[in-house]
Amino acid sequence: MPRYQVLCYIRIRIGPSSHYESVGEYYEGEIINSGGYPFYGEDGNMWVSYTAYSGATRYVCYSDGFTRYLTEI
Repeated sequence: MPRYQVLCYIRIRIGPSSHYESVGEYYEGEIINSGGYPFYGEDGNMWVSYTAYSGATRYVCYSDGFTRYLTEI
């Protein structure tokens, strides 16, 4: 599975859309170690899913078409 570095502040969500509840955030420079591959979410943006320490699936925006929030490392 790919790893990602966060390029700028992003919210962690419970589903693949900005309409879902935010349950945390990542800041520039942080690493997501177990991300999946980018896919188009319900809102048309590209999202990455990963398994949180709690075992729950979480989502972060990869790109909204204007800004790229993650880079694969």
